[in-house]
Amino acid sequence: MYCCSTPVRLTATTAAAKAPASAPAVVSGRPAEPELEAYAILWDKKFMEPYTEPPKPVEPASEPQQAVAMPNISPAGGSFTGPMEVTITCGTPGATIRYTLDGTEPNPASGQVYSGPVHLDSPGTVKAIAYMEGKPASAVAMANFAVPPPPPMRLTQLWTYGAVNEAWLFNEQTKQRQIVQENEPFDGGKLILVLPNAAVAEMPDGPRYVYRLGKTFGEKEILDQVRHPDVWAAVQVLVDSQ
Repeated sequence: MYCCSTPVRLTATTAAAKAPASAPAVVSGRPAEPELEAYAILWDKKFMEPYTEPPKPVEPASEPQQAVAMPNISPAGGSFTGPMEVTITCGTPGATIRYTLDGTEPNPASGQVYSGPVHLDSPGTVKAIAYMEGKPASAVAMANFAVPPPPPMRLTQLWTYGAVNEAWLFNEQTKQRQIVQENEPFDGGKLILVLPNAAVAEMPDGPRYVYRLGKTFGEKEILDQVRHPDVWAAVQVLVDSQ
């Protein structure tokens, strides 16, 4: 037996109501929700991190330019015993040399340009610098020429006899003896008094010095009334009273 029933017509609203509540909505061409969440995480990691500028490539350091060689002064200094010739050379071909003789520092813009041996007719200090285009200038070379110190003189004997009073000196360098009488040149000054145990010399600028028997010129002492009362009294009587 057949039972007749009225056919049911399904609409979109009815289909949605019939669909399970847990089934995700599907849109044509779009990934499912779990996949979209994974894409969002990747997107944030790739495009939402703070921008950092990539490091710049390191340029290779250029090698420092080699400076011009320091001049060589010959002689390299020492005692000045009279007029002499000083030569200046440089190991860098084509370099220009400037020099000074008064102790000031030469540079590429000051000082005399070297063209041949430098004539020295008095003590002094030679300074020289070398330079050329495209290179750092050299260090300053220096040579000092000074008068040698006086030879060590030792007072070995004092002779007083009437009007002739003498001081006997011994040159430690030449091993020779020298006799100086009163009022004659003595250690850059003048011998003004000879006593049995000391000699007194007066310098051009005023001070008087006491030289003890057996002592060198370097051991002289400035005449002082407190330290040398006997010598002071003798000077007052025999020199200043005349």
